Amino acid sequence: MKNEELLHYVWQYQLFDAAGLQTDDGQMLRVIKTGTPHSHAGPDFENARIALDGMIWAGKVEIHLLASDWEKHGHQHDAAYDAVILHVVWKNDRVICRRDGTAIPALSLHERIPAAIRDKYRYLKNSQKKIPCESLFGPVLSLSKVSMIEKALAFRLQRKAEEVLQMYRSAGHDLEETAYQLLMKNFGFHLNSEAFLRLARALPHKILARYRGNSWQMEALLFGLAGFLEEPADAYARRMHDEYRFLKHKHDLSGNALSRSDWKFLRTRPHNFPTVRLAQVATLLNCNGSFFNACIENRLNLDSGVSAYWQSHYDFAKPGKKFTGPGKESVDNLRINTIVPLLAAYYRLTGNDSYFNEALRLLEDIPPEKNFITRLWDTLNLKSLSAFDSQGLIEQYNELCTQKKCLQCPVGLTLLKL
Repeated sequence: MKNEELLHYVWQYQLFDAAGLQTDDGQMLRVIKTGTPHSHAGPDFENARIALDGMIWAGKVEIHLLASDWEKHGHQHDAAYDAVILHVVWKNDRVICRRDGTAIPALSLHERIPAAIRDKYRYLKNSQKKIPCESLFGPVLSLSKVSMIEKALAFRLQRKAEEVLQMYRSAGHDLEETAYQLLMKNFGFHLNSEAFLRLARALPHKILARYRGNSWQMEALLFGLAGFLEEPADAYARRMHDEYRFLKHKHDLSGNALSRSDWKFLRTRPHNFPTVRLAQVATLLNCNGSFFNACIENRLNLDSGVSAYWQSHYDFAKPGKKFTGPGKESVDNLRINTIVPLLAAYYRLTGNDSYFNEALRLLEDIPPEKNFITRLWDTLNLKSLSAFDSQGLIEQYNELCTQKKCLQCPVGLTLLKL
């Protein structure tokens, strides 16, 4: 045994042999309540209840591989551990006492955990498969698989909401600025997401909003500060460069500009070029009022098209086929990664369940994503019916399967119980 994780699991679900259960010092032991897992500083389980020789004890339970780990972790100096009523260990190599000198009863589990549980846990931890349990996955009940998706999705929404809230705090608790920065970042579609976010922070929404209705000045600000007008390549760019110089001086933006080298073009199709995406953003900003309200009310028009010049160009002085707004797949991606996290974050801010429920409803209305991860789950006959499923399965794979956190997964828990 090399990991306390299995001991936590065995104790929580009482999966050990409880026949003639005694503490290591010979007291008859009956577990009334295992307690609530506690992931922060302090003992591992709170509000536990046990009977020792018929006397009821209420308090906390601590888990260790070896009893001596208590002192290695410095618990003997921490008052929080004086409330421990049972020390659950793999092996008991020494007597452990509270700060007042009273011994803490210990329960050794090394001879009480069934071999089948240990073997299956070892198999999952040593698996070289992309999904550790894939060879065992088929017979698992559908209820456990659905629970796996829902739990992973809830964790994903919580994590993404926290990312939005961090952006909100950095933006001076400005919801409009937060929605704008998040949308700009997602318009980079991973490859240029950081450059788009830098541009959004360098060019605040409150400045751009002053030019709503004027697509020429909107584009001049965006393309100029993005660094695409440093060496104008045609007459259109030269005129825009002159407009940008005036606006840059007016709003004192000289120290925040990016350069063309900050943007990635290689191995990218023209319709995904950052210049085309920036033209789409400019039209989107020009055609919509309050970004935040439009997002949480799910009425943001993400397919606003592009201005006349960009309908026939993919870069300055580089004509191409007809370009329009983002395609359907890109729009769905923006809804998943912008509107849904904003709704989840606003739920956290307000406590209003309707925003979280709207986030879930929106995911159920969006088609599932198609990528390496969803195709991997397809091979296990777990197909996504909507973005609700695909987002959960993406989170499950990235945050649990690749890290072999099988005991945090409903399917993993089920497999160990089989």
